[in-house]
Amino acid sequence: MSNVTYDELWRDAQCALDEVIQSDSNYQNSKPQKDRKKVHRTVSELYIRYIVICNKLEQCYDQMIQPQKRSLIRKLLDSTIGRILELKHELVEIDLSEYNYCDDILMKYGILPQEAELRIPTYLRREREEEIQERRKFISDVLRTMGALDEIIQPKKMTELEAIRLIQIHERARQGRV
Repeated sequence: MSNVTYDELWRDAQCALDEVIQSDSNYQNSKPQKDRKKVHRTVSELYIRYIVICNKLEQCYDQMIQPQKRSLIRKLLDSTIGRILELKHELVEIDLSEYNYCDDILMKYGILPQEAELRIPTYLRREREEEIQERRKFISDVLRTMGALDEIIQPKKMTELEAIRLIQIHERARQGRV
């Protein structure tokens, strides 16, 4: 795809973000609701819409070439991820569960469940690659010292002659039983 495509995607994400921010500020400035279902629906709707926008921004950031635009998109992306985390905590408090079911919101906006799945931005993985490798090594070392992680035993290499003898022995044993 070309730069024009990602510029359009960025513009779409910005327009959608403006709409979501407007409805988010209306939600925050409204009186506290007593109806849990209504609050859950509103927060879930904001949560899903922010995730879709975040995925669009992540795609733009990953493919954008201009450094000035990248820095701006990164700030937007970081802020959006922060708001997604806040909304997730609100949903957990409302539902009293770590798992949220937003099927009605997905159907309302015509979003597939895969589109509503938050993708980890690639820059987070790239910047922290060394730290991630150190953690994996540390965890495997701890598991190995505790004995929970057994060393992978390499199977003994067998020559062709040994394989033939093994097959012959098993075939003679099979025929002896028949």
